[in-house]
Amino acid sequence: GLDQVDEQVRDYLSMKAVRVIDLFRQWDDDNTGTVSKEEFRRAMPALGLHVSKKQMSELFDSWDPNKSGKIELFELQKMLRRGNEIELDAILRPGAAGEIDLKADNSIALRKDKVDKNESNLLQG
Repeated sequence: GLDQVDEQVRDYLSMKAVRVIDLFRQWDDDNTGTVSKEEFRRAMPALGLHVSKKQMSELFDSWDPNKSGKIELFELQKMLRRGNEIELDAILRPGAAGEIDLKADNSIALRKDKVDKNESNLLQG
């Protein structure tokens, strides 16, 4: 399936110690900052992937979530990041806990004197 191809690309990057941005630059033949379906198709054999035209097209479409017909660097980075298929629970998503208030409500110092380490049970090892 497509997830096996995703994994093969990730393994290739790990094995060859290739950064995603370097891979993206190799694929972006015309230096537009995006990878077209044609550029993507030409890049597959270089990764050792021999997939049908249909599979390649499906893979491209799955890596192009905004359906622009071009893969942008951030899309490629997101797709090739290991664990990208993990869906966070709603309470763990950014902003789920509400807004963080950074202003202090108190103006009183909690400790006025220096701590004597010899008299403190917590600081003795």
